[in-house]
Amino acid sequence: MFNRPIKQYSDYVGTPQEKLSYDEYHSSLRVLTLTVDVIREYRERRSDFKSSDPRRLAIQCTSALHGIISLYNSGVLKQIVKDPEDALQDIINNTMRLVLE
Repeated sequence: MFNRPIKQYSDYVGTPQEKLSYDEYHSSLRVLTLTVDVIREYRERRSDFKSSDPRRLAIQCTSALHGIISLYNSGVLKQIVKDPEDALQDIINNTMRLVLE
């Protein structure tokens, strides 16, 4: 919504940048995998959680955090709310509650 489209790994296949793009893509996947593993391990240790897909939860949390931080960093957040710092903190806290509660 507020970001411009960027080229993806598949856009670089067959170009001199393919190897670099491949490495960046797989690095991103490792970060996602680590996030999913942490969420899964945390939630498995708590018997009071209802079952949920850790991968989808990781994607949901990452998306929410990326979105609010992008809005904050770009200055858009201060144009749409009175207190951008409070909104930023509130959304971060609400997002983390998805994982922790």
